[in-house]
Amino acid sequence: LGALAPHRVTDLDLASRLSFMLTDSIPDDELLAAAPNLGDPATIDAQATRLLASSRANTSLARFFREWTGTVQVSSADKDPAFFPSFDAAHARSMNDSFDRFVLDQIRNQGTLRTLLRTTDAFVDANMAALLGLPAPPAGQWAKVTLDDKRYSGIVTQPAMLASLAHSAESSFVFRGKFIRKQLLCENLGMPPPDAQATFNTIPLPPDPTGKDISAAVVARAECSGCHALMNPAGLSMEQFDAIGQWRTTYSSGK
Repeated sequence: LGALAPHRVTDLDLASRLSFMLTDSIPDDELLAAAPNLGDPATIDAQATRLLASSRANTSLARFFREWTGTVQVSSADKDPAFFPSFDAAHARSMNDSFDRFVLDQIRNQGTLRTLLRTTDAFVDANMAALLGLPAPPAGQWAKVTLDDKRYSGIVTQPAMLASLAHSAESSFVFRGKFIRKQLLCENLGMPPPDAQATFNTIPLPPDPTGKDISAAVVARAECSGCHALMNPAGLSMEQFDAIGQWRTTYSSGK
């Protein structure tokens, strides 16, 4: 292919880029009218502020937090029905909706980084209320509730995030600890070695090991300890949440 000719960014190009980035859609009439003046930083700022304040930006704003935290659109197929027989498609939809309502509430109601990480607010419908052990709101309705501050703290204990950073049947202190170290504390852990899984498969473990048992065995291996000594303790702090983000006091083994 030959070299592409330079392309001047037009007013419409810039308006489209701004609109799709913030609202996942084409420019509205007001942005199109302002397009000839988007070379002015004050105009771009005013239009971006306007678009972000609109409900049209909700999808993009929620996606930002999903991408940052590794929170996927959880599906019932992601979880083992032998361990979570009641986690069906309706429960998965409620979990996803609850996460989005949480982050949008933080954005729309003057939340700060501290409240994002420390608030005990959550949003529940009947499905989420059952998962969190709370009274259900009226059928088909959502309610903003306050959770136990001895168990819950902000976005990191939102069930959709915990479920995303987990396996199909069990939690993952590695996934959760990696988020804290890399995404929250901005540490560079590097890439795992290509034989990491093969090495883990050779580590002897006691019968029905707990998270702490597995972590101790992995950290004891010199080739593993560099990263896992950082990730594992952070992830183990959330080990009382199972693979669907539900509080537990025992593992499925009974330990």
